[in-house]
Amino acid sequence: FFPLALACKLIDGKIFSIDLEPPTKKISELINHFKLQNNCELISIGDTDPLLLKRFREDNLIFDVIFLDTNHEYEHTKLELKTYKEFLNTGWFLIMHDCPSSGYGTDKALKEFLETNFEYIVVSRREYCCGLTILKRTV
Repeated sequence: FFPLALACKLIDGKIFSIDLEPPTKKISELINHFKLQNNCELISIGDTDPLLLKRFREDNLIFDVIFLDTNHEYEHTKLELKTYKEFLNTGWFLIMHDCPSSGYGTDKALKEFLETNFEYIVVSRREYCCGLTILKRTV
């Protein structure tokens, strides 16, 4: 998270981190120490919570990069992909963690997603890197 937040500071960008758990005191201290308040927002809510998605839509938020560190379950991963595809800028990347080609429900959800969302292509898939998968939105 912090390398991305520091990179956002350099380009005057912003990173959103969504987690069920609220940020720890240490994370808050680091944000203050590196003066990252304008470059990152920590949101304590479920990543498919309707209130979060309503806010994204109302604020017309479109992201260049979305990183999904899913919970490995088929239904949840399927919902995340369906939900976040509308918030990704054309020509940019949706990155998934823990998406190996076997073992988790993430693979089945990803295959189904790609079968019906032709605007997404697999740019990279790394089995040895915790199933790191990079999709690109082409249209």
